[in-house]
Amino acid sequence: MKKLLLAVVAGALAALALVAGAGARGPANAFAVGSGKADAFVGTEHLSFSAHNAPGPSQCAATGHLTYSTPVVSFSADVTGLVIVPNGSGHGGGAFIEAVVTRTSNGFTTPVGEGVYFDVTDSGLQPDGTGDLILFEFSTPTALTFCLAPLFLGHPITSGNINIKAEGPVGF
Repeated sequence: MKKLLLAVVAGALAALALVAGAGARGPANAFAVGSGKADAFVGTEHLSFSAHNAPGPSQCAATGHLTYSTPVVSFSADVTGLVIVPNGSGHGGGAFIEAVVTRTSNGFTTPVGEGVYFDVTDSGLQPDGTGDLILFEFSTPTALTFCLAPLFLGHPITSGNINIKAEGPVGF
């Protein structure tokens, strides 16, 4: 568990270094959408999301919505950031999604207004979602003011499908 946490933190810092030097926003009409259930440390987790790149104050500005639930936490959030690293074919790849919590329920609460961050991976093996991954990375008391790249880590989904579409990197 400690090694996984250390790997996630190290990957996030490495991704931050990559994104900090990037300059182009990426192609229009790029998106990450989907829904997946996965077996996680706290039981079954479920993530449903729709994230689309959009003009905004940051390189990774986005719009959309997501819901996330486990046996111990459940929340809804508005998507505010999206970074996509495509696999080269225009479909598939990884996405880092930033969102701000708008509603909470069920057990431990993630406060309204808190920033939440997810990694999703589309294996490109559509339509059944084979190889797709989801990961609730972390939360912060306020939203980040910078963009992070996806780690391509997560829990394999047991049902659902993740779809990522971008002709080139988005959010850099």
